[in-house]
Amino acid sequence: MSILVPQATAAGPRGLYVACRECLKDFRSSELVGRLCVTCRVHQRCAEVRGELETFIRKQRRYAAAGAAVKPEQLERLKRRLIRRIQEVAPDPRMGMELFEKELQAALAPTGVVSRGRVLEVVQASQLLR
Repeated sequence: MSILVPQATAAGPRGLYVACRECLKDFRSSELVGRLCVTCRVHQRCAEVRGELETFIRKQRRYAAAGAAVKPEQLERLKRRLIRRIQEVAPDPRMGMELFEKELQAALAPTGVVSRGRVLEVVQASQLLR
């Protein structure tokens, strides 16, 4: 059970802050839906697609090792589904891009795919998020 704590903010009047039930960080009560922050809602909303991405990457590696052709359209379709799920929850495109990068990294991490810095697909996603 989270405790409502009135806190003064530098930007304005006091407000009620509530801990997100997943990440336990404090947010203004107006920012939470179902006692979940935006990041946790996106994470829950994208769980199914993340699982499909993990499965697809592993399958793609097996096919490539066997010398079979792999179609990039399938991966693009999964990325678009991930973006649509994020758009349903994210309040603005910039946050959507950041959450897309985070969710894509979460999907790729268990498969052993390592990327350096920002994911290049974020640039392509920014066009879809507009």
